[in-house]
Amino acid sequence: MFYRNIISKLEHWKDKETKKAFILQGARQTGKTFIINWFCKENFESFVSVNLLTNKLAREILLKCENIEDIIIAFSVIFANKLIKGKTVIFLDEVQNVPEIITFIKELVIDGSYKYILCGSLLGLTLRQVESVPVGYAELHTLYPFSFEEFLLANNVSLEIITETKNRLKAEKPLPESIYKVYNKYFQQFLIIGGMPSVIEKFIEQKDYEEVFLEQQYIIALYKEDFTKYELLQKKLQIQRLYSNIPSQLKKEYNRFTVKELSEKTRFEQIESSIDWLTTAGCAYKINLINDLIDGIKQSEREAFKLYLSDIGLLLCQYGKATRNKIIAEDTNFNFGYVYENFACVELIQRQYNLFYYNSKKHGEVDFIYEDKNLNSVVPIEIKSGTDYKKHHSLNYVLSTYNNIKTAYVFANCNIERIDKILYLPIFMISFLAINE
Repeated sequence: MFYRNIISKLEHWKDKETKKAFILQGARQTGKTFIINWFCKENFESFVSVNLLTNKLAREILLKCENIEDIIIAFSVIFANKLIKGKTVIFLDEVQNVPEIITFIKELVIDGSYKYILCGSLLGLTLRQVESVPVGYAELHTLYPFSFEEFLLANNVSLEIITETKNRLKAEKPLPESIYKVYNKYFQQFLIIGGMPSVIEKFIEQKDYEEVFLEQQYIIALYKEDFTKYELLQKKLQIQRLYSNIPSQLKKEYNRFTVKELSEKTRFEQIESSIDWLTTAGCAYKINLINDLIDGIKQSEREAFKLYLSDIGLLLCQYGKATRNKIIAEDTNFNFGYVYENFACVELIQRQYNLFYYNSKKHGEVDFIYEDKNLNSVVPIEIKSGTDYKKHHSLNYVLSTYNNIKTAYVFANCNIERIDKILYLPIFMISFLAINE
């Protein structure tokens, strides 16, 4: 059993006096069903579950329900004699297949007969279509692919080493060379393997990158199958083209997404809903442009953005084995900048950072910007892959121009070092930044 950070959220929910429903969304294959089944079996004496995608009878029964009384009766039929009032936890998996259930959560929670966990791969899309989401009666959480920190724990890197690393980050003290090398080894592996649980499990068991590659191809095929669930044929094809186009666009010198690369006649307004589908489904992340920081972060009126894949391993899989082998060989002539940038985006999104990127036609681009509301400041982040990581014209311009920046980060192949307002950190250390809440 691999440790996942979502477990602490489930534990907190279990121990709360208020009895809200627990709703877990996330992209396909991130391990939602497994983690909920494991947690409930470990922590509750009475637990039942039903998959509303594969269990046709249960789905048809619930679709006919018109009120809470109908639903309670339906549960008694679906789960036979397994329900114990006041004790049973009911887990409704793939609940997007019966979205009406979500509208009844408020009444079910108030009724108090059972506790509820709802889960689904395309649940984010469903929640946006539901007329009344039960705010105040449900906790909404997202399960992402493994973070680099979770990957380290899965590979039995000791909690003591990770804690010491976080302490050194806080104190801004360099890592010992021996610890740095351990992290660097696992970081190279993580770039190739990524955070999908089945891929990680396959690698830990077999230590075979070919098996990893095949598993990743299978997951990508499942994602593309999900794309076909879009109502309109034109949109299905558009989503597929968008997803397949992200890796090639990331390799551009300025990797903002160029709509016209899909076709010369394509306009943003034509693909906006497809981008929204991809990001809401958890398959990709959209980072919007800002070009002024005087009053904090305000999105640019110009519609410019970047798209990143939600798992670094799936990105590397789509680049093929040649790129993978460059990483294994630690090829110093290869530009890993776009790979590092996608890795950084995924880690920061998982840690609740609301990201933008900065661009000035005259002074260039800063990879990521977020707002630290606790410190009333904006925080620029640069991602570097080469040895000249201390050369950053755009970052220098931002620091000299705006007085609402207290610290800037540069993540690179380096150790921990502060020079004035800039804190230089190893690229893998982006996974150890605090949650931004």
